[in-house]
Amino acid sequence: DSPEDRDDANGMEIRGGTIYVGNHVGEPCTGIGGGGNGFCGLTISGGIITAMAHTGGSAIGGGGGITSTGGDAVITITGGEIYAYNYGIKDDTGKIRLGVAIGSGSSYGSSGSAATITITGGTIHAESYGSTAIGSGGTSNKDKTSGDASITISGSAVIVAEAKSGIVEGSGNMVGVAIGTTPTAGKSGS
Repeated sequence: DSPEDRDDANGMEIRGGTIYVGNHVGEPCTGIGGGGNGFCGLTISGGIITAMAHTGGSAIGGGGGITSTGGDAVITITGGEIYAYNYGIKDDTGKIRLGVAIGSGSSYGSSGSAATITITGGTIHAESYGSTAIGSGGTSNKDKTSGDASITISGSAVIVAEAKSGIVEGSGNMVGVAIGTTPTAGKSGS
């Protein structure tokens, strides 16, 4: 997709409040962030945020891609209480397509996207199914690569990140990564 075909979300800030977002099973949907294939630039400094997704996009971050690369993400978290869950997309054969909890969007047919994440405070609970809890988007295409992740954690941040195993097309039973780069289908993660 060309940049004009994406729904980017840049300069978003969450400073407080109580926010709950969720979506139904959908292809490139994101709870908070970029639309299909869209970039996400987000700063969270406060509030109680719960984002639940069943998507190849992220619960918080970049939008997912189907035949093209998902959306990159630049996310800064300095405070707040954040709960982010992404259980991926379960297709009619029972296989899961990758979905990141906090980070960049994944892709079904192309390469994953890059994530730059800086966490200096707050309490974060992030969980993914067959993908990465906090990090970069992956791909279900074993001939493509996952996105790069640059993650900095410092200060008073309290983080619980969990990646659960899932069935991903072409890979058998795949376990994601709690914090880092999503494994490519059929390859090991980092």
